[in-house]
Amino acid sequence: MPTVSVIVPVYKVEKYLPRCLESVLVQTFTDFELICINDGSPDSCLQILESYAQRDKRIKVFSQENQGLSMARNNGLKQASGQYIYFLDSDDYIHPQCLEIAIYFAKQYQADLISFDFVKGSNDKILHNQYQLDKIPFKITDSPVFLGTSKKTWRIAFNSWSKLFKREILDGIDFIGGIHFEDYPHTLAVLSKKPLTVVLKASLYFYTLNENSISHQKVNPSQIRDYHIGVRSVFEKYASPQLVRERIFLRKHFLWRILKHQFKLCQWADSENRLQMFTQFATELRDLVAQNLLSWHNQHLITYWAYRKIMKDFPQNATDSPKAKPFRVAIFASYDSEGKIHDYVLNYIQKLKQVCQKIVFVADNEAVDLEQKKLDGLVEFKQFHRHGEYDFGSYKIGYEWLLKQEWVNQVDELVICNDSCFTVGSIKPLFDMMSFSRCDFWGMTLANTRKPHLQSFFLVFKKNVFHSVEFKDFIKSIKSQKRVLDVILNYEIPLKALLEKAGFRGTGYIQNLKSPHQRPLTTLSKGMPLVKKKCFLKPKISLEETSLEGVGRLLWKIKKISRTDYDSILSFLKESPFWLTLRIFCCFYFIKIRRFFYFRKMKENGDIVFKIFKIPVYRLKIKQKKGI
Repeated sequence: MPTVSVIVPVYKVEKYLPRCLESVLVQTFTDFELICINDGSPDSCLQILESYAQRDKRIKVFSQENQGLSMARNNGLKQASGQYIYFLDSDDYIHPQCLEIAIYFAKQYQADLISFDFVKGSNDKILHNQYQLDKIPFKITDSPVFLGTSKKTWRIAFNSWSKLFKREILDGIDFIGGIHFEDYPHTLAVLSKKPLTVVLKASLYFYTLNENSISHQKVNPSQIRDYHIGVRSVFEKYASPQLVRERIFLRKHFLWRILKHQFKLCQWADSENRLQMFTQFATELRDLVAQNLLSWHNQHLITYWAYRKIMKDFPQNATDSPKAKPFRVAIFASYDSEGKIHDYVLNYIQKLKQVCQKIVFVADNEAVDLEQKKLDGLVEFKQFHRHGEYDFGSYKIGYEWLLKQEWVNQVDELVICNDSCFTVGSIKPLFDMMSFSRCDFWGMTLANTRKPHLQSFFLVFKKNVFHSVEFKDFIKSIKSQKRVLDVILNYEIPLKALLEKAGFRGTGYIQNLKSPHQRPLTTLSKGMPLVKKKCFLKPKISLEETSLEGVGRLLWKIKKISRTDYDSILSFLKESPFWLTLRIFCCFYFIKIRRFFYFRKMKENGDIVFKIFKIPVYRLKIKQKKGI
């Protein structure tokens, strides 16, 4: 009977498998058996295993149909005969002294579990390091779960491959079949038995950053389901009255981290999977609330309220509705002093067509026939006339035209937007997200300047709102204003309060963000598919995200998201005056080498001086406040 059984599940790792097997065969501790489970791998893994098995009798090869990593480990455990069990992933490898060191401490202190450190990637210095057994730092504990989330020196990772298990401690504990991320529920199940554990401060495992591994696969809804199963399994294991302290500890320190990771996965998901993932995540959150595991006591307060909002916005029957695609109409307001229709406007309208069945285009300027023909096939109605009532005047004209149509009662949602923004990526995911929001109207950004209000560059109203008397009276009251500020004060700011007073509920996609139009990088990272045009036309030196450097970073990020949107934005900027193009050029093309070409310095008198090729090109006088 061997002392150690090394279990290696194998699937599609022909590139890494020889290195893994060699790292076991060169161990300084030789009393082991190497059990390899071929999990129906379609490549040449089986041939590699058989060739190694002919070279060394300690290698045993078993094959099964593809059932996943969990079942491969469970089946390997059934074939194992060693006193100790070690699980090794087939795309990783171990230090030559790994088994020797682990067995030494296991027998020296009669330990049930040995835990050691690991290294991400290869490290030849650590790999060839010769450890002296009596000089390895270690810690002994009979409550190892409390080291599971520690950030201090002694920490136990929730994985199976950085641990040596005594055979008896694994009795009655199997890996959960059919799920990914099976390591943490298995490890926590073992720790619930309070095994005598030795934690070593020695790096004995080398974790390979494999792009084809489970942890690097594309975000998909099954991952949220698997996490839900794993979390439920963990707290079922810790339901015993003898594990009250451990359960409270996990609820406070472990649960919020794993929920935070799932929340990020939902945000990273593409438009096809995002709704389904958020719905599954909301189901998991409700399950945790029912078990009294999720409350503001054991979560960060802001995070807890975010989870509450997810549970509210994604009800249990969210996957069943809406069944029919809403009939949307968009009123697009435009103004160009030269009467042009730019590429970014056409790009914007084409993206609106993905979510809106009909588009009404109203321009507050005249335009020649050649420019007007650019909209043929894109819009249902177009008007080019100078009315001088800004965007709200264009909204008024489009709304009045809409009410005269026979199909107006079929419209489910009314979208009003203007040409003050560039589009970045698709706007369809935004509508998919907000379709489950229990509100009557919503906007892209909820601004807090002066009074909380929805900015009018993008607003969506449901049928009960834009057919209401209050909304119609508001549209009729729109008149010509002398300044843009008057439009904001008289129409944009009062609109939200007016509709809420009438009993309608409104919200914003971007909330709790001061001056969102001045923070394009932040709003873009939060999923907002629009960037205000004035961020490029009027950069503000005093603000980080709208400074010259901020504009450069913004352009670079837009280029990474969508090359088409980047090209349309750049073509518009090139039509601007030469001084603007120069400023953007200096910012964007010299941002990486500004140490040589681009210089900025604040002088003692408060001036900020910008130099290009040591030539002063801009000087900004900073007015100091009194008392400073």
